[in-house]
Amino acid sequence: ASSLGDVVEDLKEQIFADHKAGAPQSFREDVAAFTSAVDWSETWIRCLGLWHLTLWAMFFIFRNNYLVQCGLFFNVATAVFISEWLNGLASTHWEKFSSQDYFDKRGVFM
Repeated sequence: ASSLGDVVEDLKEQIFADHKAGAPQSFREDVAAFTSAVDWSETWIRCLGLWHLTLWAMFFIFRNNYLVQCGLFFNVATAVFISEWLNGLASTHWEKFSSQDYFDKRGVFM
């Protein structure tokens, strides 16, 4: 008789067999697949990356300033709060600013 662990492992193998066939097998392949799937020449993607780098720099530069850290935190929290709505809006109008649709109708960035 097989144990419950063996049954679970067999189920996992059956469920993910199709997914694993075409999926990247290593971290390097994951990174390569991601970087080739994104059009890095698009202005809005570059601006998004610059925004993230600027935010990291500000967190680092002002790491000892409690009030600035609080302000940055609340700005990031607000961005997270409205991100689903913004992504839904971007899903509707992606043709106006992007060469491909990176957005889900439910507002999830893909």
